[in-house]
Amino acid sequence: MSSLPVPPTVLASSSSHLLIASGSSLQLYHTSASSSPTSTSSPFKSLITHAALSPSSTHAVAAYEDKSLCTFSLSEGTPRLLHTRQTVKRVSALSFADDNSIIVSDKVGDVFLYPLEPRVSEEAAKDRPQGFVLIADPTLNPDADLLAGHVSVVTAHLLAPGGKRLITADRDEHIRISRYPRADVIEKYLFGTDGFVSAVHIPVSKPELLLSAGGERWLRIWDWAKGTVTGRVDIMEAILPHRRVRSAMRRLKRAPKRARVDEGTGVGETAESSFYEAPEGWLLPSGQGVCIKKIDSVQVGAQTVVLFFSEGDARQGRLLVSLDTAWGVLKQNPGPGTDGRIKDVSLSAEQTDELQKVLAVVEVSSDGKLSLIQSDIAAALQSALSSSETLVAPAVLSNLALYPSLSLLPRWPGMEEDDDLAGPAPGAAGTGTDAPASSASEAGDSSAGRTYTPEELEGMNVKQLGRLRAQGVDVDALLREKRKAKKAKKGGSKLATVQAATQDDDEEEALHGDA
Repeated sequence: MSSLPVPPTVLASSSSHLLIASGSSLQLYHTSASSSPTSTSSPFKSLITHAALSPSSTHAVAAYEDKSLCTFSLSEGTPRLLHTRQTVKRVSALSFADDNSIIVSDKVGDVFLYPLEPRVSEEAAKDRPQGFVLIADPTLNPDADLLAGHVSVVTAHLLAPGGKRLITADRDEHIRISRYPRADVIEKYLFGTDGFVSAVHIPVSKPELLLSAGGERWLRIWDWAKGTVTGRVDIMEAILPHRRVRSAMRRLKRAPKRARVDEGTGVGETAESSFYEAPEGWLLPSGQGVCIKKIDSVQVGAQTVVLFFSEGDARQGRLLVSLDTAWGVLKQNPGPGTDGRIKDVSLSAEQTDELQKVLAVVEVSSDGKLSLIQSDIAAALQSALSSSETLVAPAVLSNLALYPSLSLLPRWPGMEEDDDLAGPAPGAAGTGTDAPASSASEAGDSSAGRTYTPEELEGMNVKQLGRLRAQGVDVDALLREKRKAKKAKKGGSKLATVQAATQDDDEEEALHGDA
């Protein structure tokens, strides 16, 4: 077996094969054979961020950090490169359809269907749209068909059983059910999440159910065909004590307007969650830095056991998992007066041992308990990593984008300021729905049947009134008055500034007029 340049970062599996990405190389393991894994010989140039195996295990596809999309043949027992294409934007999710077509979601919010064989020759590629033309109109992509588009990052997608429905999730709390391949026909949305959605899964044993999770404290269970929530499980207490990686930080240019709260999880700072604190002068995204990267399930007897993985979680794994082997050399909490960046890396004996524990195989009981077992593949990969001559230096490893979702998905404090100014949505909890009602001619009714007194309407700002008008409430006259008053206030401020400047000029002339 060849040596590994970095610890395994991406896993993909089928009933007969296991695909492991390490740096820019792929390791292929035949689960039915006793031989060692085979690998590609790609030099370490660009990190593989996503990988997938075809349903028949005859092909594999890998997405790289430099936007390369590479297709491999597995028929010869070793990954053999067939084609290399360039995606418009970096890939955020990757999978095969039943016909071996490749479904690619990107960080712009578009979902494409790539054929297994490239449809554009090298000669025709010279006339392909370039630059912003292709970005502005994704339907012009000559390499793929546009399936769907979201207004934010598409974080996950999957085909429902039967292959006639495409389920997509995004950073803005949306889960969308669309037809496939006519994904422009949207059937329904699944509403109710309070944070970004980054993982979805349909258990084989329960095809009518959809599991979703992301940046909030709940793993939600949906009846996706009906569009209803059937239950939820609190997973936060199981995650918080095991976080080892923080999101990227930003330097504070000014003091925050209010104390930081944990919008993303609803969990306050406790002894267990104090890990997620920024050094003085730095800012972390909202929430507790939790990002559910993957959800899966396994049938044990009559029970379906659900497993999930949180990015940056250093606990021992579930089933066959790639352990978080890099946290020991990434930057830890810097003290006050530092710039938050890693300065010097030195590995302790414990950290060196952690780097060698790259995989774990566990058995799952019907009650959900896990127990570690010995595995040939885990032992082989651990041996290859510990004896590798091409293992990158810890300082290089710490600068790789090994935890991209922790930086991409959580929102930064301040992005929600517009919503705060607009106030709560009409009819939402805490808006005082038991306030005295007035006639419809005085205030009007919202879609939820809520009525507002003239005093309540007068106390609302422009954005709140705009929301009411969008719901059919007759507030046009008051909204025009509010806008005029707002413009007049701005104009008055500018006029006062001009008058003050003019007065200063007059005083200056009066002082030096005799000169």
